[in-house]
Amino acid sequence: MLVKVAEELAASIAVGAGVGGLLIVYMRFVKAEMLVAVLVAILLTAEVSRTFHLELLLVFIAAGFVVRNFSPYEHELLHSLERIALPVFVVFFTTAGAGVDLQGTLALLPLALVVALGRAPRRVLPRQPAGGEGGP
Repeated sequence: MLVKVAEELAASIAVGAGVGGLLIVYMRFVKAEMLVAVLVAILLTAEVSRTFHLELLLVFIAAGFVVRNFSPYEHELLHSLERIALPVFVVFFTTAGAGVDLQGTLALLPLALVVALGRAPRRVLPRQPAGGEGGP
């Protein structure tokens, strides 16, 4: 089972590196309609990841790593991603919010309140320097 997980993670990183490489090639030779190219890359990568049971977030992290560190085109890609970020965030957080287990959240609420109230005085009270009194 551990081998299967390692294979899926390695495949996710490899596919992400490939997607990043393809984006670099596209930006180097075509560099037209970047918004459409980014949207197509996102949708195709999501479908490939779903089909082959890859970790989608890891695929995109690897792709971003490759573009950021191995090409001078990171700013062109970033501009295109900024244009589509809001709709992506809306869909992501709506989907994530719809999947929240309210019963589980309510069960953990007392523990969360105890932890938050236990940490609150450290935020309000003045702090002492770690080495005792400060100064020369």
